[in-house]
Amino acid sequence: MLGLAVLAVATFLLVFLVFQEHRTPPSQAASTPVVTPPTPPASASSASASPSTTPRGGLAGVADIINSPEGDMRQKLRGKWGEKNLQDWLDGQGITYRTENDLRGNYTKTPDALLDKPIVVNGWKINWIESKASFGDFVEVNKNTRKQLQPYVELFGQGLVVYWFGFVDEITMEDGIYITDSSLTRLNCRSVE
Repeated sequence: MLGLAVLAVATFLLVFLVFQEHRTPPSQAASTPVVTPPTPPASASSASASPSTTPRGGLAGVADIINSPEGDMRQKLRGKWGEKNLQDWLDGQGITYRTENDLRGNYTKTPDALLDKPIVVNGWKINWIESKASFGDFVEVNKNTRKQLQPYVELFGQGLVVYWFGFVDEITMEDGIYITDSSLTRLNCRSVE
C-alpha cells in the first residue's frame, strides 16, 4: 500500500512539474501536447519528393540516421574503417593474419583477424582480434560477447576486441577476452616464441 502512495505522489509531482515548466493550466492540459511532434526536413516534406529522391526508408530514412537504410550504410562504412585501421596496425607491426573473407566457409564464426601466430599486446597473449566501430557500453559488449567473442574463444583461444570509440571502464570481460580502444594503434606487439 505504501508503494502505491509513493507512486501517486511521484506521479502528482511529475505532472505538477510538467505543468509548471510549460505554464499550462490543468484545464487546457488535455488539448495541449507535452511533446511537440518533429517537423520533417524540408526536402522530405515537399510535394516534389519522389521515390527516386526519397531514401528507401521514406521519411524515417531521412529523419532517423540510426535505424534506417542510411544508418545501416553508415555503420557498415564505420565497420570497414575499423577493420582497415586494424589491418594497417597489424601490417605495420609485421604480423600476418587471415581476414574474415579468408576464413569464411571454414569456420562457423570468423573474427576480423585470425593471427597466423599468437602475439603479445599489452601483456595479453592473443590469437585473434575483433574490430568494433562503436562505443562499448554494457548492452553492446554483452551482446557481442555472447554472439561473437565467446564462440571465438571456443574456436581459437583467447583474443582481443577493439572498440574504436571507447568502452565503459567498469566492463568486466569473460575469461579469454581482452578489451581495448583506439589506443591499440599506439601499442607495439611481439610474436610469441
